[in-house]
Amino acid sequence: MTSFQAVKGVRRITPFFTWDSAYGVYVGDYPVTNLSKDELAFVCRTGAATLRANRFKGTLDHERAAMLMGFVHHTCGLDDRFRVRLYGNAGKAFTADPSTDRITIAAHGLSTGTSATVWNRMPVGGALPGGLVDGTVYYVRVIDANTLTLHQSIAAASAGTGAVDITSAGVGQHELLSDLRYNPGWDDVWPVVYGDTPEWEDETWWTGKYSEEDLAKWKVKTRPVLFDQTYLFVVATLEFDSSTTLDIGLLEMAKGWQFASNYAPGSQFGFRIRSKSVEHWGGGKGFERLNKPRTFRGQIAMTTYTEAMEQGFEDVFSNDVTEPFLWIERPDDPKNWLRTSYFARNTDPGPSSHHQAPGCATIPLAHEEVLP
Repeated sequence: MTSFQAVKGVRRITPFFTWDSAYGVYVGDYPVTNLSKDELAFVCRTGAATLRANRFKGTLDHERAAMLMGFVHHTCGLDDRFRVRLYGNAGKAFTADPSTDRITIAAHGLSTGTSATVWNRMPVGGALPGGLVDGTVYYVRVIDANTLTLHQSIAAASAGTGAVDITSAGVGQHELLSDLRYNPGWDDVWPVVYGDTPEWEDETWWTGKYSEEDLAKWKVKTRPVLFDQTYLFVVATLEFDSSTTLDIGLLEMAKGWQFASNYAPGSQFGFRIRSKSVEHWGGGKGFERLNKPRTFRGQIAMTTYTEAMEQGFEDVFSNDVTEPFLWIERPDDPKNWLRTSYFARNTDPGPSSHHQAPGCATIPLAHEEVLP
């Protein structure tokens, strides 16, 4: 049986990020700090159409957990790709010595075999030390408390063989991010969304993706990402392989609550239509088309009383109708994530109820999409 065990992005960690303003290129009036603002009218805008400009790094106040994320109200194009990575340690500045192939990090605190990526923090005019590549996963070998070498594999790092040949000191500030915990690779911003419905002559038949005309209809574009498990991490990076500059209204992350059971049959999903019709003097009708928020209303009809209290009760008590969240309605149906996943707020769901089965309860659900 298909599982509808939705994921609700409660216990948000978005407000606890500090965004590195030097990591990419951002327009001054649309800074990277806007990525943590719930008001989607505020966007972060990148200032150059390059891979190094279209990247973001957020550092948490301490290690926190997340199982889902999303970038909300974005302008990514049909062919754009993205890559998200999660790290267990905060970034460490380093310098490189081409005469010894060693890098220096004051009191690095790392162990031999730890995974690491290296970055240049000057996206315009900067360059990593020769021999190192932005974003490549290396493994460290500890020389002493302040000195390391980088290797292509754990085995090489452990054996002390095949250190990366560093040929220059590089230009600008360099940073090492260590303890890579999540690294799924590049993924399409706009994945396949059509199955067997398009006719062969349709523009989307060959790819199964949206067309440019389809994208124009989505006024608030949200790309959800569901991790394969819950991860603890300190640093998150997000990169875009795009041929244009980008706007992003929010980078949302949360620990999340996945329902222990499916919501009840008859749960309602759709839109709240807000468009208005106007009758002209001549008798004809005109229309003012407004953005329509997606909505959901239903119940988890039979869950444990423990889940009802620790999750459902706490959600309404703590978040009320003011705290937003990311919603992924059908986690096992990624083809429809773009249609059914969005950034939302609770509306009044009504009270929970005791179920006739001992130790069980019914949890009500009601929310509406947040629009700019």
